[in-house]
Amino acid sequence: MKEKDIQRINELYNLDKSIGLTPEQKEEQRKLRHEYIQSVRANLRAQLKKEAFVMLEQLGKQAKEASIILGKAGIEDKNEVLREAAKCLVQNQEYILSENYKDVENAKSNDMSEALIERLSLKPDRIEAMAEGLRQVAELHDPIGSVEHMQKTPNGLLIGKKTVPLGVVGIIYESRPNVTADAFALCFKTGNACLLRGGSDAINSNLAITNVIQSALESCNMPKYSIQLLTDTSR
Repeated sequence: MKEKDIQRINELYNLDKSIGLTPEQKEEQRKLRHEYIQSVRANLRAQLKKEAFVMLEQLGKQAKEASIILGKAGIEDKNEVLREAAKCLVQNQEYILSENYKDVENAKSNDMSEALIERLSLKPDRIEAMAEGLRQVAELHDPIGSVEHMQKTPNGLLIGKKTVPLGVVGIIYESRPNVTADAFALCFKTGNACLLRGGSDAINSNLAITNVIQSALESCNMPKYSIQLLTDTSR
C-alpha cells in the first residue's frame, strides 16, 4: 500500500474523531482500510513463504549431506541402526504416548471422527508393531549394489542394471504416526535420507518418533539428519 494511502487513513480517522465523516468519506475509509488489511496479509504471507523456503532449503542440504554417508554405509551398519531404532522406540514409548495424547485430544476438540481418531491413536502394542517393522526390514537382504539383466554386446561390452540409492526421498502422508517409522526404515535400508511431512493432526506424535530415531542414529554414529520432519504444517 502506498504511503499516501496510509496517510489518508490517518486523516480520515482524525477527522472522524473531530467532526465526523460524510457518507462518501466513510465509504472511502472502508475501502482504504480493506486495502490496508489485504496489504498486511499479503506481506505476511510473503514473509512466511520466504521463511518456509529457507527452512526447507536448510533441511534439504542436511538431508543431502546425510545421504552421501548413507550411500557408502555397509549393510551391517544400516541393520544395526534399524535394530537400535526399534529398541529406542520401545524404551521411549511413554514419551511417544504422551505426545500422541496431545494429538488425540486436539483431534477430539476439533470434532474429528472416531475412525480417524482411532487411526491417529498409538498404544503400547502399536509401538511394538512399529519396532517389529524395523526389525523385519533389518532382516531383509541388501537391495543396494545388486546387478540384474547383465548382457554382453557384440563388441564384448557388459551392460547391466545396478541398484543404487536415490539420495534424498520426500514423503507426504496422512495422520498415521506409524508411517514415520515405516518410511524411515525403507529409505534408510536403501541408503536414502528422508524428508517427511505428515498430517498436521499427528505433528506431536511424528516429531516424537523422529526425535527417538535421530537419537538412535547418533548412538550408532550415523547422521541424525538421515530422517527429518517438516514441522510447518501450513498449506
